[in-house]
Amino acid sequence: MLFRLLAALADRHEITVLGPKGETVEPGLLKEDIAAGIQIVDTVVTGEFDLLLANTLHGAKSIAQVAGKFPTVFWIHEPKEGPRFIEKGLISTEAFALSDAIIFPTRWQAEELYAPYLKGRTYDIVPYGIEPRSKPRAKPFELPDGATALLQLGWLSPRKGQHLTAAALDYLGDPNIHVFIAGSDAVDPRFADQLKARVSELENIASQVHFLGVLGPDEVDAYLAHVDALVFPTNDDLITVSILEAMARKTPVISSDFGPIPETVIDGETGLLFPVGDVKAFMDCIHRVAGDGALRKRLGDAGHAMFQKKHGFADHVSAMEAVFLRTFCEWKTAPPRN
Repeated sequence: MLFRLLAALADRHEITVLGPKGETVEPGLLKEDIAAGIQIVDTVVTGEFDLLLANTLHGAKSIAQVAGKFPTVFWIHEPKEGPRFIEKGLISTEAFALSDAIIFPTRWQAEELYAPYLKGRTYDIVPYGIEPRSKPRAKPFELPDGATALLQLGWLSPRKGQHLTAAALDYLGDPNIHVFIAGSDAVDPRFADQLKARVSELENIASQVHFLGVLGPDEVDAYLAHVDALVFPTNDDLITVSILEAMARKTPVISSDFGPIPETVIDGETGLLFPVGDVKAFMDCIHRVAGDGALRKRLGDAGHAMFQKKHGFADHVSAMEAVFLRTFCEWKTAPPRN
């Protein structure tokens, strides 16, 4: 989200990205998302800049370092894992008081998770947004006629719930339903190994679960353009890019009802929801989508309409830029926060 935003702003603002300390991020690694002309460095001189955007809770240290020197904006993405970091002492809460503006992608975060740290401070809600998806893509897979294809995106971990997807398929016992699982197994290699071993042991679904590894953006888009639904059985996420990319492609979304997700995926209208961790309810959602082409079309069309209304990229960029400009102007006309 950060680099998509910066690429959109680069034609009218000078942007520098502070990479990991001690190592310079190679621009080529970001070529999918970052616009030419954005400088990526490992150190900065504060006097050269008009505003700091601290991306994620991990930017709290940067806010503390420059507070009072120039305006700062704290953009907080983390769901429930964020407060856990704070409780463990991994993230300082002082940035909530020191920052000049705070942005959340969802109201749920501010009201349900971070209210104790905000202590009545005002904040902005700017929903995520992405570009529409309509470019023709060649079908990247082959399945027997009449088969249902599902896609799951995200690194392999208990948080993302790939084990629940495998269990739901096992319960269903329908050999015509296949799931493509795309994502890195490096975040939680032990879980990834256990998941793959478990799937291989379940003979009735071993040939229906396809592990794809890490895919590039165009490859992900190709799958979304041709699968019957995206499955998203998370237990800790926001309204993620995965959900938005599916909606942008008119691909139905089957998701857990975690946190803010029902704000965009409305059960029975713009997608199907099931209680977090409820494998049988998840199974029922898959069964409904697999057997009803008219339902898939209705959910896909309504999801696309919701995407256009609430998560358009131009609106996202405009709203973020408005916060930056307002923060800068307020800094120039009022004493800095300290």
